[in-house]
Amino acid sequence: MDEDNSTVLTPAQTGDVQPPEEGSAISVRNRPFIIITIFLALLAVVVLIAAVASNSEKSGQNRMDDARDLADFINYEAQAGRVFGMASGRIVTASCVETAAYDSKGRVSYQEPFEAQTPALDCSGGMAVAYDSGGTSLRVFSVRKTVAEYTSTEKIISACVNENGWSAVCTLEEGYKGSVTVLNNRAEAVYKWSSAGGYVFTAALSPDNRNLAVVTLHQDGDEFYSAVNLFSLSSEEQQGSYKLDNSIALAVKYGRNGIITCLAEDRAVILNSAGEEQGVYKYAGRTLNCFSLEAENYFVLSLSRTYTDTYSEIVAVDFAGRELGRANVMGTVRSLSAGRDTVAVLLNDSMAMFTSLMEENGGLTSLSGAKNVFLDPDENAIILGHISAKLYER
Repeated sequence: MDEDNSTVLTPAQTGDVQPPEEGSAISVRNRPFIIITIFLALLAVVVLIAAVASNSEKSGQNRMDDARDLADFINYEAQAGRVFGMASGRIVTASCVETAAYDSKGRVSYQEPFEAQTPALDCSGGMAVAYDSGGTSLRVFSVRKTVAEYTSTEKIISACVNENGWSAVCTLEEGYKGSVTVLNNRAEAVYKWSSAGGYVFTAALSPDNRNLAVVTLHQDGDEFYSAVNLFSLSSEEQQGSYKLDNSIALAVKYGRNGIITCLAEDRAVILNSAGEEQGVYKYAGRTLNCFSLEAENYFVLSLSRTYTDTYSEIVAVDFAGRELGRANVMGTVRSLSAGRDTVAVLLNDSMAMFTSLMEENGGLTSLSGAKNVFLDPDENAIILGHISAKLYER
């Protein structure tokens, strides 16, 4: 046997431990190295345990649950033209035959007959406005009661409501290219503007009942464009206007602090109440196919290269036009909902959830027949289908 191996510590015949000679496998000069090695090994174990715990926590946050495990939260009849919205954090709906609302337990809290050929719905705060697009009937309601009803003398193009129950009704008008009538929460007309220059498309009311933004469509030779026209309800004079060169506006919202968000075909524009540009977010050749203007401090866009593209970018943008984050999803985006710090993206057969910075945050698989998604005040997702809704609590 090699002589060097005889210096390894082994029990002696007498039961005593024999001290090693210099140059042995654990000689005094090598002990610091062994101590460092043991320390590094223990440190590696600690780091590994922390990494496993971190990955476990992230896995929990990013888990994809099976929608088939969720019970129905709301059941309702299949009705022609049914559309959904969110008021006071609760689901509201309008159809060809009724308006209705559901409480936090999924029970009916309000239900009244309503006649419409083409029902449409707009919501803000605790209020909703249902109207017959192309017809004449309009109703403002909450999750508890009907607030006001109105019958237009002209066909309704669109309508909006603010959190106080005031509404702006865009209609056709003979001799003009449309008009906008502002109604208070008793359905009394308090302001009217008739457009001679551009076709009235949609409008938005400020939360304080003081200001109005109206989107009009124009043609100048071969150029088609939109304009955002701004009014104070205390003055007959127009307060400002913003032209969207070579672009058509699709939606407008009046937020707090006088911030107006206008979504067009190729860009999102943020204005103040005087029509001055506060920020612009350009789509850079992408097509807008879905959006959410619900959140107070940002908005969310679904952008793709073509209308038929099944690959989309979900982008969160603040009111200075700065991108907060983006995420890629596969599949057709059917609905978006944005809360304080959560974004829900409904696809054909699944739902993805993200933070407001577009970091992955879980979701659902095995969804079928879903039409819309809304986030409740706790940022749980309510997924609505043709005859029932599911609640995804996280």
